[in-house]
Amino acid sequence: MDKQVLRIAWSVRTSAVKFYDDLYLGGKCYEVSKAFTNILHQEGLRACLVVGSWGTTSYEGEISHCWVELDSKIIDLTATQFGSGIPAVYIPGPAGKKVYIRMATGYAAVAHVKANWMTINTAQRDIERRIDRFQTRAYRDLMSLRLHPQRRKHAKASRLGTVLHEDRS
Repeated sequence: MDKQVLRIAWSVRTSAVKFYDDLYLGGKCYEVSKAFTNILHQEGLRACLVVGSWGTTSYEGEISHCWVELDSKIIDLTATQFGSGIPAVYIPGPAGKKVYIRMATGYAAVAHVKANWMTINTAQRDIERRIDRFQTRAYRDLMSLRLHPQRRKHAKASRLGTVLHEDRS
């Protein structure tokens, strides 16, 4: 995985933990993944928001989930919500992909989430506003790291021992 993408992923993940005040980001997969996708687009990278299921090989007993795909690789910034031992920035290898089942991508993914996960228009507007606020903060944090590289050392130290994990299986 490209170092630029990993830096962006860590920056967005760190911003999300601060913004939502939740180390595991439970229930925030759509918001974080949508903002991460938009930030990658702003950086000139062709990422795709994906909605599907996590943890099973069929739609029965599924856990609905969102993640980002870039260059045919899954980047999941909220997989920690599924249990301990999952890294904060998770990039599964070929064997790990079996737990990610795609249902919709891009605009179809957004439409699916709005139709199936958000039932009231007010809730949709509130969530979209929260995503905008989070995305603005995450992008500002990313720009701050670029302007002040010495902050990277502090950012690495504040990850509470979590490490990037790219499955090579």
